[in-house]
Amino acid sequence: MIKRLKREHFELLILGTRNLPHVGYIELSFWSNLDETIIGSVVQDQIDNLYAYVILIRDVIGRFRFSDGKMDFPREHIARKALKKKLKELTRLSDGKDVITIQGDEPKVAINLIKVPENISVDQLHPAFKELTQNPAYIPAKKVIEELSPWIQPKDRHLEKEFQINGFDQRIWEIYLWAALKELRFDVTQLEAPDFLCKWGRKPLFTIEATTVAPSTSGPLADIPDEPHDLESIVKYNDDYMSIKFGSSLKSKLEKKPPYWQQTEAKGLPFILAIADFHRPDYQTQHPSMTYTHSALAPYLYGFKSFVVRDEDGNNHIESQPIEQHKYLDKEIPSGFFNLPNAENISAILFCNAGTIAKFNRMGILAGFGLPNYRYIRTGEKYNISDPIAAKGIPYSVDIQDPDYRESWSEELNLFHNPNALYPLNPDLIKDINQHFCVEDHIQSIIHQTWIYSATYNFGIVADDKETQSHEQIDEK
Repeated sequence: MIKRLKREHFELLILGTRNLPHVGYIELSFWSNLDETIIGSVVQDQIDNLYAYVILIRDVIGRFRFSDGKMDFPREHIARKALKKKLKELTRLSDGKDVITIQGDEPKVAINLIKVPENISVDQLHPAFKELTQNPAYIPAKKVIEELSPWIQPKDRHLEKEFQINGFDQRIWEIYLWAALKELRFDVTQLEAPDFLCKWGRKPLFTIEATTVAPSTSGPLADIPDEPHDLESIVKYNDDYMSIKFGSSLKSKLEKKPPYWQQTEAKGLPFILAIADFHRPDYQTQHPSMTYTHSALAPYLYGFKSFVVRDEDGNNHIESQPIEQHKYLDKEIPSGFFNLPNAENISAILFCNAGTIAKFNRMGILAGFGLPNYRYIRTGEKYNISDPIAAKGIPYSVDIQDPDYRESWSEELNLFHNPNALYPLNPDLIKDINQHFCVEDHIQSIIHQTWIYSATYNFGIVADDKETQSHEQIDEK
């Protein structure tokens, strides 16, 4: 009647449940009944070294919530035995019926991001949403989003429709941000504007507004340059085109009326703009743009460009060069977003090159939702932690279904602090992500080894008579 759960599977099921960090205890093992309607874990209190168990059951709208628990077991195996006994008792009492816990704070209606209303035709659906819901390669991502859906409770009730029809990129980015912030153990409240209020217990810490770099439909930026394929063309692409694209998206948020930082929930708190790049309208591309366009952001934000110089002794060091403006065709903008009027109200810019279906797919595979007839390979480059000023990353390729593979929601997040911020963001609030600071005319960074610039490849193995065919598909970004 009882089975053991993978840590990643359990953590996905309770991602929305946690609000506070581990304080003095560690989780040791994870268990459920066979149909996973009742789950639980054994934990150890690091202060008195005693053990406990907690049990969670889905609430009225399908979210796992705390239901029962017991403390002060002297040994782990005793707590584990008691947990399994309790899970069996609760399963027998349910007698095959739905098991729910009534918490009293459930919203009347739960969001279902995957279910398409009857009045929406297939032709109306966004191409990426079709891939998510119709392509077997994306079943892991689909299951993850189905699990997270009941927790997504925005004040903006258009989220479901836009996710399915005309705003998939923006909405998948917002859902990703919610998941990453919850993993970092913040209590996340979804607002009308800005999008998120992050708290530590009851203490408000900062607010976040999400935005994306979208495809341009008019003007000079609609003339997208050919996709670059070498270092020289990537540098030119980022210096000219992408800096303006980032600038257009960020400046529009800076100029919004009324300002985000003057909203009731945001007043007096650090305010973060979170941006992701979806500027190319094609969803299956040989060289996903997010793997290289991140290098356009920092020069635009700080108004200078850093590069590696080799001295006479053969040693590499970094030099910086001021940037006055960025120009593409007849479109021209000043460099240095953090120096613009009112930019002092922006405490930091949060960027990620992984807030896409591919991320949800990988997290679903880690949770055990991968298909047996598919292989999922993540390949690209990762940050060279042994040589911080290296011009290139380290080649990287890994089978996501490898039992030793690990990945977190937040590991690709990069936070660029504003040196002119009216309300600076304390770096210690978000310790586990990459952070960047402007010190004089240089950027100093705190980088995690897991910073990866990559694409994910899905290989579907399809049996055809006596032969086996391999169908390769690229997950975007």
